[in-house]
Amino acid sequence: MAMNKAELRKAYQEGLIDEAKFKEELFNLEIAPKTKKKETRIYEAVPEDIFIKAFLGKTTKLHHKICFILAYGSGLRISEITSLTKDDFDFKVREIFIRQAKGKKDRRTILSKLFKQEFLKKLPIKIGERAIGKAFMTKIKPYNKVLYTDAAGRPRYRYHFHSLRHSFAVNCLNQGIPPHLLQSMLGHSDLKTTSKYTHVGGKDAIAAAIERGLWNDMWVTVSLVGYLINTKHVPDRMERLEEYKISVGMWKVLKKS
Repeated sequence: MAMNKAELRKAYQEGLIDEAKFKEELFNLEIAPKTKKKETRIYEAVPEDIFIKAFLGKTTKLHHKICFILAYGSGLRISEITSLTKDDFDFKVREIFIRQAKGKKDRRTILSKLFKQEFLKKLPIKIGERAIGKAFMTKIKPYNKVLYTDAAGRPRYRYHFHSLRHSFAVNCLNQGIPPHLLQSMLGHSDLKTTSKYTHVGGKDAIAAAIERGLWNDMWVTVSLVGYLINTKHVPDRMERLEEYKISVGMWKVLKKS
């Protein structure tokens, strides 16, 4: 198996290969074709009217409907949906607790008003990620189209299951959720990742939200107090304040619901 530069250098330093072999292999690495970077996909958001028609109105299987609602209304990844249990839902404050998600991180996000308490009887979801993705593609088919074909000859469609999570991000920003709170709800380590979900109509929605002044210290204080009063939650340690700041954004959306 071919070695990379670091492995090649280590082999030379440890005397496993001589200088001539080291230089020869290093030269081969330099002239070898560069590996293509992984394709970056930015999925389009699913418009609300299409979501209602395709996923709420025509979905007869309850477990499919639950998956669609959790992705569109709460911003969950498909792998997170299949890992949820009944204990992860709090209907009093309408939050979902996602355990050990991507990057081995725990987080909270909004529990959509579309998610009914009786849906809990279907949890945990007993179908696989591939089946969920296939159900999505079937429902969205009348509104979907092939945008292009990749280098491997695979069709790339306008909408993919991940488009539902993208829709959640765009909807949150449009409702005034501050960018860094959305970042926490989506479980992103970097705000740059969040911004990739929110390029809509050629304009960066995160930049627009910042320009509109949707986040300042006074708003945090007022909203945080309101959230704590309404939910009867009191932070037991100051280190948990960031957790409650995340909930401020949730509270603002729920207040509008």
